[in-house]
Amino acid sequence: MQLFSRSADNINVGMRCGRQDGWRRHCVIPSGAPGQPDNVSGIQVRGRRLTWNGRRLRCLGAGSLGKVFEHPHAPSAVIKLAIHSFGMLMMGDGQSREATIEEDAIVSGRLAGLDVGPRSFGLHRLGPDFLLVKERVYGVTLAALARSRAIDMEVEALVDIVVRRMAAAGLTSEDLLLGNFMMGRTMRDETVRVYCVDGNMLRSLPAGSDAERVQQIYDTPVAVRVRFHPYDTRDPLTVSYESFATLLAQGRVPDPASSWWHRFKHTCERLFEAAEFPSMR
Repeated sequence: MQLFSRSADNINVGMRCGRQDGWRRHCVIPSGAPGQPDNVSGIQVRGRRLTWNGRRLRCLGAGSLGKVFEHPHAPSAVIKLAIHSFGMLMMGDGQSREATIEEDAIVSGRLAGLDVGPRSFGLHRLGPDFLLVKERVYGVTLAALARSRAIDMEVEALVDIVVRRMAAAGLTSEDLLLGNFMMGRTMRDETVRVYCVDGNMLRSLPAGSDAERVQQIYDTPVAVRVRFHPYDTRDPLTVSYESFATLLAQGRVPDPASSWWHRFKHTCERLFEAAEFPSMR
């Protein structure tokens, strides 16, 4: 089984740095058939969790618009349960969970059409709750790589492929948080790639050349921190922003020359070179 491809759009991601080796265990695809993604029999909603035949399904991730669970009938898919977080309720426009999950399905379909996101397999309604079945990406989020300072030039090259495809289509995601991008592979495509897994709204880019649109995506401000001030009636929310390019740069593999030990050693060398020691006679 080939893990990596040397095709034009999927360069070889040969992780050589020790801090990057851990992500490989997340990209192991189980053997066997992809299963039946459309089969949601036996699945029930219990509060903010999903169960199947009385067993809790493992939660794979969560965001402001929902939680993602493993699919009991299809290892090639995941199930997203529409749930609005507190922040979404505070800052949102009052959109219903049904509208949210329907928009997610539309956006996922468009991203899959651009070959930058996983496919959507269909919507399901369980009483008052709404489920969306999507293609599963076996991998790790760019946010996790950034926390480990494991984003190197090869990872950035895979991100750049996604950015350029979006720019060519004149579209970009409304939320470019690194947690909305995964590096991994699917049962349909075993090549390691970067996928945009966000189902938030897409927006059109202003007119311009492809290079200008690419730069616009990298310069997009991303909300990275929201603080709630309950006693400030004039401005109860404070939002901090960073550009998409800055978030990637903050997660880069550190230069060995910038480590504290290298700086300490260099300082000691300069001090000893300039020092004048008294004669021992």
